Amino acid sequence: MTGNVAQVFLTDDWGRALQGIHTALRPGGSLVFEARCPERHAWQEWAVDVDPVTLDVADIGLLERRQEVTDVGLPFVSFRYTYRFLVNVREAPDRPGREFMFVTERSA
Repeated sequence: MTGNVAQVFLTDDWGRALQGIHTALRPGGSLVFEARCPERHAWQEWAVDVDPVTLDVADIGLLERRQEVTDVGLPFVSFRYTYRFLVNVREAPDRPGREFMFVTERSA
């Protein structure tokens, strides 16, 4: 598990995830994961650094990424990444107010 993904599991979810991983591992298999050091309070840096970042993703093109801290209720910190590479977002013509249509465009 890379990118601190282990930290997305909350309370009982983590226990269930570990049970599932244990079941899937062969005898002698390993689980390797990374987690942020909570004492460092990295989210305080995230909350200040709110400017969008433009990324050039292979086979996709340019996209804009924003990160937002949405809640700090220790021991949990919630955040959201938003990626923008859409040409347009519209309401679905046959289900207005219920669904959206995402219009995207592949770069050349």
